[in-house]
Amino acid sequence: FSSCFSTFINKISKATMSAKSPDRTTMAGMMWNANNVLEKALDPKTNGIPTSLFQRDLKGIAIISVVEAGFIFGGNVGTGILLSRGEGGKWSCPSAIGLTGVGWGFIAGASMKEVVYLIFDDLTMQSLAGDAGIKMGGQAEVTIGPFSRTAEAGIHLSNKGVGGN
Repeated sequence: FSSCFSTFINKISKATMSAKSPDRTTMAGMMWNANNVLEKALDPKTNGIPTSLFQRDLKGIAIISVVEAGFIFGGNVGTGILLSRGEGGKWSCPSAIGLTGVGWGFIAGASMKEVVYLIFDDLTMQSLAGDAGIKMGGQAEVTIGPFSRTAEAGIHLSNKGVGGN
């Protein structure tokens, strides 16, 4: 792990590291979940996130648990944490974030997923820090059993700015 990632892990309270998951809608639960997601995603034995991405100019990271369901019309809801990296490379304390959404199209089924957003530009980081926002874009997802793959593109507008993914 990079030293920056180690700093992030140290921000997560030892009290939340128990084997039993706290309620995911509490700050302790969101931090516990984020730690578990990153441990699995950064495990060198899995095909997860390359740790080299944490060496670059990473401005922030968001880890969100999302539940989606629908048939032609669908919706989603999620909670998680957002961290930003300061000028000196230090990570901020985690902030709670949430999302809700609706959509339509060729939708059939339900899924629960853990999403890790790596944020590499200041405009996107600034737009995510807003009080309210809207995201427009497209998404394609295939889920079979415990495996899924998602491709997504969009633009995020908020009262703090504009960003893309």
